Amino acid sequence: MRVDLRLSSAAKALTFALGLLGVLMTMMAAIEALNGLATNDMIALTTGALGAVFFGAATKVAIHRMRRPAGTVDIRSEGLLLWCYTLGPTSGSLGGYGVWGFVPWSNLSATGVARAQFVNCLGIRLRDIDAFIQSRSQVAQADAVEVDRWSQQSSRIVGAIMPLLSFGKFVELIMLVFGYTGLPKSNNERDILDWNHENYGWHILIPQLVIPRGADALVKLIDENRAAAPVVAARANQAADESAGPTPARTIEVRLKELEELARKNLITNEEYRRKREEILAKL
Repeated sequence: MRVDLRLSSAAKALTFALGLLGVLMTMMAAIEALNGLATNDMIALTTGALGAVFFGAATKVAIHRMRRPAGTVDIRSEGLLLWCYTLGPTSGSLGGYGVWGFVPWSNLSATGVARAQFVNCLGIRLRDIDAFIQSRSQVAQADAVEVDRWSQQSSRIVGAIMPLLSFGKFVELIMLVFGYTGLPKSNNERDILDWNHENYGWHILIPQLVIPRGADALVKLIDENRAAAPVVAARANQAADESAGPTPARTIEVRLKELEELARKNLITNEEYRRKREEILAKL
Protein backbone atom coordinates (compact mmCIF):
# COMPACT_ATOMS: atom_id res chain seq x y z
CA MET A 1 0.00 0.00 0.00
CA ARG A 2 1.63 3.21 -1.19
CA VAL A 3 0.94 6.56 0.46
CA ASP A 4 2.03 9.52 -1.69
CA LEU A 5 3.19 12.49 0.36
CA ARG A 6 2.36 15.92 -1.03
CA LEU A 7 2.44 19.53 0.06
CA SER A 8 -0.88 20.78 1.35
CA SER A 9 -2.12 24.28 0.47
CA ALA A 10 -0.90 25.52 3.84
CA ALA A 11 2.49 23.91 3.27
CA LYS A 12 2.80 25.51 -0.17
CA ALA A 13 1.90 28.91 1.27
CA LEU A 14 4.47 28.46 4.04
CA THR A 15 7.14 27.38 1.54
CA PHE A 16 6.39 30.37 -0.68
CA ALA A 17 6.63 32.76 2.30
CA LEU A 18 9.94 31.23 3.37
CA GLY A 19 11.21 31.56 -0.18
CA LEU A 20 10.36 35.27 -0.28
CA LEU A 21 11.99 35.79 3.12
CA GLY A 22 15.07 33.94 1.87
CA VAL A 23 15.32 36.19 -1.20
CA LEU A 24 15.10 39.28 1.03
CA MET A 25 17.76 38.00 3.44
CA THR A 26 20.04 36.99 0.57
CA MET A 27 19.80 40.48 -0.91
CA MET A 28 20.54 42.10 2.46
CA ALA A 29 23.57 39.84 2.99
CA ALA A 30 24.84 40.58 -0.53
CA ILE A 31 24.49 44.33 0.10
CA GLU A 32 26.49 43.98 3.32
CA ALA A 33 29.21 42.10 1.41
CA LEU A 34 29.34 44.80 -1.29
CA ASN A 35 29.57 47.54 1.34
CA GLY A 36 32.38 45.64 3.01
CA LEU A 37 34.18 45.38 -0.33
CA ALA A 38 33.73 49.10 -1.01
CA THR A 39 34.97 50.17 2.44
CA ASN A 40 37.67 47.47 2.67
CA ASP A 41 35.93 46.04 5.74
CA MET A 42 36.92 42.37 5.65
CA ILE A 43 34.62 41.39 8.51
CA ALA A 44 31.55 42.82 6.77
CA LEU A 45 32.67 41.33 3.46
CA THR A 46 33.16 37.84 4.94
CA THR A 47 29.96 37.89 7.01
CA GLY A 48 27.92 39.22 4.09
CA ALA A 49 29.32 36.66 1.64
CA LEU A 50 28.69 33.76 3.99
CA GLY A 51 25.21 35.07 4.72
CA ALA A 52 24.41 35.35 1.01
CA VAL A 53 25.50 31.74 0.44
CA PHE A 54 23.57 30.57 3.52
CA PHE A 55 20.29 32.29 2.68
CA GLY A 56 20.73 31.61 -1.03
CA ALA A 57 21.00 27.87 -0.38
CA ALA A 58 17.99 27.95 1.96
CA THR A 59 15.96 29.85 -0.66
CA LYS A 60 16.92 27.37 -3.34
CA VAL A 61 15.76 24.51 -1.09
CA ALA A 62 12.36 26.22 -0.61
CA ILE A 63 11.89 26.70 -4.38
CA HIS A 64 13.15 23.17 -5.05
CA ARG A 65 10.70 21.67 -2.55
CA MET A 66 7.73 23.39 -4.20
CA ARG A 67 8.61 21.82 -7.54
CA ARG A 68 9.51 18.33 -6.33
CA PRO A 69 7.17 15.58 -5.00
CA ALA A 70 7.21 15.27 -1.22
CA GLY A 71 7.97 11.53 -1.31
CA THR A 72 6.22 8.24 -0.57
CA VAL A 73 5.71 5.75 2.24
CA ASP A 74 5.24 2.33 0.64
CA ILE A 75 3.84 -0.15 3.20
CA ARG A 76 4.69 -3.73 2.21
CA SER A 77 4.31 -7.12 3.81
CA GLU A 78 8.06 -7.15 4.65
CA GLY A 79 8.36 -3.55 5.91
CA LEU A 80 8.47 0.08 4.75
CA LEU A 81 10.05 1.50 1.60
CA LEU A 82 10.65 5.16 2.44
CA TRP A 83 11.41 8.16 0.31
CA CYS A 84 10.76 11.31 2.28
CA TYR A 85 12.10 14.51 3.80
CA THR A 86 12.84 14.49 7.50
CA LEU A 87 13.05 17.36 9.93
CA GLY A 88 16.50 18.06 11.27
CA PRO A 89 18.49 20.66 13.23
CA THR A 90 18.70 23.16 10.34
CA SER A 91 15.50 22.30 8.46
CA GLY A 92 12.23 24.17 8.34
CA SER A 93 8.93 22.70 9.46
CA LEU A 94 8.53 20.94 6.08
CA GLY A 95 11.67 18.85 6.46
CA GLY A 96 14.90 19.64 4.71
CA TYR A 97 16.88 16.42 4.43
CA GLY A 98 15.94 13.77 1.89
CA VAL A 99 16.28 10.15 3.04
CA TRP A 100 15.30 6.86 1.44
CA GLY A 101 15.74 3.17 2.04
CA PHE A 102 13.96 -0.01 3.10
CA VAL A 103 13.01 -0.64 6.73
CA PRO A 104 12.11 -4.31 7.36
CA TRP A 105 9.78 -4.84 10.31
CA SER A 106 12.72 -6.29 12.25
CA ASN A 107 14.55 -2.93 11.95
CA LEU A 108 11.51 -0.84 12.90
CA SER A 109 11.58 -0.13 16.62
CA ALA A 110 8.45 2.02 16.74
CA THR A 111 6.23 4.55 14.95
CA GLY A 112 4.20 7.30 16.55
CA VAL A 113 2.99 10.88 16.40
CA ALA A 114 5.76 13.25 17.46
CA ARG A 115 5.84 16.98 18.07
CA ALA A 116 8.86 18.74 16.58
CA GLN A 117 9.46 22.33 15.48
CA PHE A 118 5.85 23.25 16.39
CA VAL A 119 4.28 20.68 14.02
CA ASN A 120 3.00 17.14 14.44
CA CYS A 121 5.02 14.51 12.59
CA LEU A 122 5.09 10.82 11.80
CA GLY A 123 7.99 9.61 13.92
CA ILE A 124 9.96 6.54 12.87
CA ARG A 125 12.46 4.98 15.28
CA LEU A 126 15.00 2.54 13.83
CA ARG A 127 16.91 -0.25 15.54
CA ASP A 128 19.96 0.12 13.27
CA ILE A 129 20.65 3.32 11.28
CA ASP A 130 23.50 1.72 9.32
CA ALA A 131 21.23 -1.13 8.20
CA PHE A 132 18.73 1.43 6.89
CA ILE A 133 21.41 3.33 4.95
CA GLN A 134 22.94 0.13 3.56
CA SER A 135 19.51 -1.21 2.53
CA ARG A 136 19.68 0.94 -0.62
CA SER A 137 22.18 -1.43 -2.18
CA GLN A 138 19.70 -4.30 -1.71
CA VAL A 139 16.60 -2.51 -3.02
CA ALA A 140 15.39 -3.72 -6.40
CA GLN A 141 16.22 -1.41 -9.29
CA ALA A 142 12.51 -0.80 -9.93
CA ASP A 143 12.11 0.47 -6.36
CA ALA A 144 15.25 2.62 -6.31
CA VAL A 145 14.66 6.37 -6.23
CA GLU A 146 16.66 9.28 -7.47
CA VAL A 147 18.40 10.78 -4.47
CA ASP A 148 17.61 14.44 -3.93
CA ARG A 149 21.26 15.39 -3.90
CA TRP A 150 20.59 19.11 -4.11
CA SER A 151 18.46 19.03 -0.96
CA GLN A 152 21.10 17.01 0.89
CA GLN A 153 23.96 19.22 -0.29
CA SER A 154 22.06 22.42 0.53
CA SER A 155 21.37 21.13 4.05
CA ARG A 156 25.07 20.40 4.46
CA ILE A 157 25.96 23.91 3.22
CA VAL A 158 23.49 25.54 5.62
CA GLY A 159 24.74 23.40 8.53
CA ALA A 160 28.41 24.11 7.74
CA ILE A 161 27.99 27.89 7.37
CA MET A 162 25.66 28.49 10.34
CA PRO A 163 28.39 28.19 13.04
CA LEU A 164 30.55 30.69 11.09
CA LEU A 165 27.92 33.44 11.05
CA SER A 166 27.37 35.84 13.90
CA PHE A 167 23.82 34.60 14.49
CA GLY A 168 24.91 30.96 14.20
CA LYS A 169 26.32 30.92 17.73
CA PHE A 170 23.18 32.66 18.95
CA VAL A 171 21.00 29.99 17.32
CA GLU A 172 23.06 27.24 18.94
CA LEU A 173 22.80 29.00 22.31
CA ILE A 174 19.01 29.20 21.97
CA MET A 175 18.93 25.48 21.12
CA LEU A 176 20.90 24.69 24.29
CA VAL A 177 18.63 26.91 26.41
CA PHE A 178 15.56 25.03 25.14
CA GLY A 179 17.11 21.66 25.98
CA TYR A 180 18.57 20.62 22.62
CA THR A 181 22.13 19.34 22.25
CA GLY A 182 23.28 22.12 19.92
CA LEU A 183 24.22 21.39 16.33
CA PRO A 184 25.10 17.79 15.30
CA LYS A 185 28.69 16.58 15.05
CA SER A 186 28.56 16.77 11.26
CA ASN A 187 26.02 17.10 8.49
CA ASN A 188 26.19 13.56 7.15
CA GLU A 189 23.03 11.48 7.20
CA ARG A 190 23.93 9.30 10.17
CA ASP A 191 24.72 12.24 12.45
CA ILE A 192 21.49 14.02 11.41
CA LEU A 193 19.39 10.95 12.26
CA ASP A 194 21.33 10.46 15.52
CA TRP A 195 20.68 14.11 16.42
CA ASN A 196 16.96 13.66 15.76
CA HIS A 197 16.85 10.58 17.99
CA GLU A 198 18.75 12.27 20.78
CA ASN A 199 16.58 15.41 20.75
CA TYR A 200 13.16 14.18 19.61
CA GLY A 201 13.27 10.45 20.36
CA TRP A 202 12.77 9.55 16.66
CA HIS A 203 15.24 9.12 13.81
CA ILE A 204 12.96 10.15 10.96
CA LEU A 205 10.31 12.87 11.35
CA ILE A 206 7.90 13.34 8.44
CA PRO A 207 5.86 16.54 9.00
CA GLN A 208 2.09 16.18 9.04
CA LEU A 209 1.85 19.05 6.52
CA VAL A 210 2.76 16.60 3.74
CA ILE A 211 0.73 13.57 4.93
CA PRO A 212 -2.66 13.50 3.16
CA ARG A 213 -4.78 12.10 6.02
CA GLY A 214 -2.52 13.17 8.88
CA ALA A 215 0.15 11.50 10.98
CA ASP A 216 -2.32 9.63 13.24
CA ALA A 217 -3.96 7.83 10.32
CA LEU A 218 -0.62 6.84 8.79
CA VAL A 219 0.71 5.53 12.12
CA LYS A 220 -2.44 3.42 12.50
CA LEU A 221 -2.08 2.08 8.95
CA ILE A 222 1.57 1.13 9.48
CA ASP A 223 0.87 -0.56 12.83
CA GLU A 224 -2.02 -2.57 11.34
CA ASN A 225 0.16 -3.85 8.49
CA ARG A 226 3.03 -4.59 10.87
CA ALA A 227 0.74 -6.60 13.15
CA ALA A 228 -0.61 -8.57 10.18
CA ALA A 229 2.85 -9.31 8.73
CA PRO A 230 3.69 -12.38 10.93
CA VAL A 231 0.35 -13.99 10.05
CA VAL A 232 0.88 -13.47 6.32
CA ALA A 233 4.50 -14.68 6.55
CA ALA A 234 3.51 -17.75 8.57
CA ARG A 235 0.90 -18.74 6.01
CA ALA A 236 3.35 -18.26 3.15
CA ASN A 237 6.04 -20.30 4.94
CA GLN A 238 3.56 -23.05 5.73
CA ALA A 239 2.49 -23.27 2.08
CA ALA A 240 6.11 -23.32 0.95
CA ASP A 241 7.02 -26.02 3.47
CA GLU A 242 4.10 -28.22 2.44
CA SER A 243 5.08 -28.03 -1.22
CA ALA A 244 8.83 -28.43 -0.66
CA GLY A 245 8.74 -31.33 1.81
CA PRO A 246 11.39 -31.84 4.56
CA THR A 247 14.05 -29.13 4.85
CA PRO A 248 17.65 -30.32 4.32
CA ALA A 249 19.89 -30.16 7.40
CA ARG A 250 22.36 -27.91 5.59
CA THR A 251 19.64 -25.34 4.87
CA ILE A 252 18.55 -25.40 8.51
CA GLU A 253 22.13 -24.79 9.63
CA VAL A 254 22.36 -21.74 7.35
CA ARG A 255 19.06 -20.38 8.62
CA LEU A 256 20.16 -20.76 12.23
CA LYS A 257 23.36 -18.84 11.54
CA GLU A 258 21.39 -16.07 9.82
CA LEU A 259 19.03 -15.93 12.79
CA GLU A 260 21.95 -15.71 15.23
CA GLU A 261 23.40 -12.84 13.21
CA LEU A 262 20.11 -10.93 13.38
CA ALA A 263 19.98 -11.44 17.14
CA ARG A 264 23.61 -10.35 17.53
CA LYS A 265 22.86 -7.08 15.72
CA ASN A 266 19.72 -6.57 17.85
CA LEU A 267 17.53 -6.59 14.75
CA ILE A 268 15.14 -9.04 16.43
CA THR A 269 14.11 -9.44 20.06
CA ASN A 270 15.12 -12.41 22.23
CA GLU A 271 11.53 -13.65 22.12
CA GLU A 272 11.49 -13.51 18.31
CA TYR A 273 14.83 -15.32 18.21
CA ARG A 274 13.60 -18.19 20.42
CA ARG A 275 10.34 -18.53 18.52
CA LYS A 276 11.96 -18.54 15.08
CA ARG A 277 14.68 -20.94 16.25
CA GLU A 278 12.02 -23.39 17.46
CA GLU A 279 10.22 -23.08 14.12
CA ILE A 280 13.40 -23.85 12.18
CA LEU A 281 14.36 -26.82 14.35
CA ALA A 282 10.83 -28.20 14.06
CA LYS A 283 11.47 -28.72 10.33
CA LEU A 284 14.18 -31.35 10.93
